[in-house]
Amino acid sequence: MTIVQRLARRLSMPHLSLHAKLLIALGCALSLYGGASALAALGDEMLAQPLPSGNRVSADIVLDDLAAQTDRLAAQTQQYIASDTLRAGDTIAAALQRLHVDDPQALAFVRNDATARRLYDLRPGRTITAQTDANGTLQWLQFPVPGRREADAANPGTENIAPQAHVVRVERTDGQLRAAEQSLAPQARVEMRSGTITSSLFAATDAADVPDAITMQIAEIFDSEIDFHVDLRRGDTFRVVYETLYLDGTYLRPGRVLAVEFVNAGTPYSAYWFESAPGKGSYYAEDGQSLRKAFLRSPIEFSRVSSGFSDNRLHPIHLRWQRHTGVDYAAPTGTPIRAVADGVIDFVGVKNGYGKVVVVRHSGVYETLYAHMSRFGAGIARGTRVAQGQVIGHVGMTGWATGPHLHYEFHINGQPHDPLRVALPEAAPLPADQRAAFTAHRADLDAQLALLRMTPVASR
Repeated sequence: MTIVQRLARRLSMPHLSLHAKLLIALGCALSLYGGASALAALGDEMLAQPLPSGNRVSADIVLDDLAAQTDRLAAQTQQYIASDTLRAGDTIAAALQRLHVDDPQALAFVRNDATARRLYDLRPGRTITAQTDANGTLQWLQFPVPGRREADAANPGTENIAPQAHVVRVERTDGQLRAAEQSLAPQARVEMRSGTITSSLFAATDAADVPDAITMQIAEIFDSEIDFHVDLRRGDTFRVVYETLYLDGTYLRPGRVLAVEFVNAGTPYSAYWFESAPGKGSYYAEDGQSLRKAFLRSPIEFSRVSSGFSDNRLHPIHLRWQRHTGVDYAAPTGTPIRAVADGVIDFVGVKNGYGKVVVVRHSGVYETLYAHMSRFGAGIARGTRVAQGQVIGHVGMTGWATGPHLHYEFHINGQPHDPLRVALPEAAPLPADQRAAFTAHRADLDAQLALLRMTPVASR
């Protein structure tokens, strides 16, 4: 008599309690997977023990018929999903083979269908996913393709923050294969990083494994609070919470900074992303004040101030002492130059020693001048309206210049002021009716920043 037969016989004994029968049933189940001797001994030992006193409930346990269960499993259609990355020198046939696709019809379809053939355009490292049946017949195949990036008109410079993800999906329906491109929303995962600055912002963020795109966002967020050209100090710290975008588990690119804390020369600065309306958001300080200032502090990202505002400077070409009514930013030729605020182009052309110049007139009494450009930005003409952060030209050395740089001037009522020290106008704060929602949102992000304060920071 087999172990299963003996245990089944015990289960049929009417005098056994439910407790005992459950133990025997457990022994039966485990004996089928290699624990027969141990469970048989355990079952005998437990049955030899006196039953607990008190009320007992007896019931018969009916074991499922194993043969019937096997038949039901065999009747089910098994599906298999696999993912793999394309390799250098890969063929489509080899890639599909690694996905366990054994389907000549599917291979021919991918080779001949115009949409499915976009698989040939993928670079090594991209992930493809397929589902097959037990025979290797393709059920569906999916892979990412480049899609159109949509800029947020209300937030210039966000073209690469919220891209529209696209995939091609090859699917078998009613025995026929069809391919179509689909637009999918990427999945956002939250990352948290912190670091200490010993040399530069980029070196510190690299040490903390922060993507360069996130570093650029940090600099832009605090652009009107911190001049990263001159204000950065050794020992400054940062903590940042940001998104990374994935598609079907495949990494796409960095997303948006959600919250950031920066301590510069002992002064803390914080910023929180908050959507005041669907699809429209901005960064705010902890008190609800907008960090999108009316004016950016600098028209160029990450350059060196080669000459400051001065009432008496030795001119590098004329070799005489004279007033320098702006700030010079040394930067490679072609570096983008940004409008520091919304405004209207008042002049675009050549002005004597200034070379190629753009002058922007802003609301109120403000005017900015950008000189020595190598070329103007696309669509820049007199009377054109420009947005803060929009590229209006590129660094050069036209006019009187000894090297590529931007000469930048800031005028109030027609008079030049030091761009590095002038008090910039404030932007409007968060509306009162949204303060409660912002406070609750900020509390969640503060909890994540607090976790970073308790962890060691990377430095470089």
